[in-house]
Amino acid sequence: MYQLKEEARKLIKEKYRISYLTEKTGVTRQYISMIVNKKQTCSKTIAYYITKAIDSESEIKDYFIRLK
Repeated sequence: MYQLKEEARKLIKEKYRISYLTEKTGVTRQYISMIVNKKQTCSKTIAYYITKAIDSESEIKDYFIRLK
């Protein structure tokens, strides 16, 4: 499972709308909101989709912490 890094959380809140991430990832608004607010972890696939929606050149590790 993956958790959004605090720096990434701040970046998303400043630069992106939840609806943008919803549209780009195909994930529900509620789920994206929970991930951004660090109330929910996500799978590697969802972390990948969110990462690529933010910056197509970035890696998952740039925005997420891998939890065991």
